[in-house]
Amino acid sequence: MPYLDVRGHRLHYLEAGQGKPLLCFHSTPASAQFYRPQLEAFSDRYRVIAFDLRGHGDSAKPEGEYRISAFLDDYLEIVRKLYLDRFVLVGCSVGGIVAQLYALAHPHTLAGLVLIGAPCSRRGRDVAGFHRAVRERGWEAVVRGLVDKQLHASMPAEVKAWAVAEYLKTPLHVREAEEEALLAQVHHTEQVGRIAVPTLLTAGEAEEREIFEQMEYMSRTIPGAEWQVFANAAHMPNFEQPAAFNPVLARFLDRIGY
Repeated sequence: MPYLDVRGHRLHYLEAGQGKPLLCFHSTPASAQFYRPQLEAFSDRYRVIAFDLRGHGDSAKPEGEYRISAFLDDYLEIVRKLYLDRFVLVGCSVGGIVAQLYALAHPHTLAGLVLIGAPCSRRGRDVAGFHRAVRERGWEAVVRGLVDKQLHASMPAEVKAWAVAEYLKTPLHVREAEEEALLAQVHHTEQVGRIAVPTLLTAGEAEEREIFEQMEYMSRTIPGAEWQVFANAAHMPNFEQPAAFNPVLARFLDRIGY
């Protein structure tokens, strides 16, 4: 498995194909494995790269804070070490939150931005409820509930069981630190109108209402943004419904001349 040393920690990634790069970051507590459908579908034309965020999947899982700004610093180091001069950035959920911040700060490096179930604010997040659920039910039970929430009810039981195992690669100390960071550090609603790169926003019809509404807002606020909702999907339509998602992504890439 390929790894890259990023600011003192080994981060695992998946890579397929050659050509113009698609750089992908996942939701929490998922992993790069949830981009397998895109690695397979687009590797005949693009260099598709999907990273396990720090603390997730097969990447290093250090103790300490998991600040959103630290994830952004990881993105910057990855781009530098992979010699990516111009690329399309794809981000789901937390991966997409950081992608928005990257697009705001470094638009000159981006040919396009693709957001999947990625809000622009986490104010009001029930962090206390998260901690209480872990104390009362245990981390594995919380993860099982999260999978049921984030993957559409139509997904096969064996796929959900695989997703639970993949989520559990992220230890509790990482998720606890992330929950605190999301609440305290993510609120850039008034800035998203300054995103100046071609943007595709996508969500499943069964996405969490708050996230869905924020993405609708961004679709009206980001100049020229495209907005696509997928049936029979929740938080990760790229994984849940790749037969519908991949053609939409392909058309977007064609439209921006990528």
